[in-house]
Amino acid sequence: MMILQISVIILVHNNEATIRKCLESIFANKMLPYEIIIVDNLSSDNSISIIQSFPYKHFKIIRSKKNHIGYNRNVGLKYASGNYVMFIDADDYVDVNLFYTLSFVSRI
Repeated sequence: MMILQISVIILVHNNEATIRKCLESIFANKMLPYEIIIVDNLSSDNSISIIQSFPYKHFKIIRSKKNHIGYNRNVGLKYASGNYVMFIDADDYVDVNLFYTLSFVSRI
């Protein structure tokens, strides 16, 4: 049986109004993802400061030189080491059971 290791990649570009809710929804889960990779797309607001204010200090924060969604998703993939990858936008939030449910489904 393989252990589910989800790498969550979040693209951030001036999302200070929404990134806190996004991260809070991830950390409210019963199970946490294997890793969280933040790809900052040239933000000029306080998005990264908000991310760094979270007590969870194991974010991989990558600063991209390009503001292009496809390019930056690929940047995140280069750093991902989980056996599954999930993209979550900085203005999204997830269900409290998401990672638990995915770990159960992956065993079928």
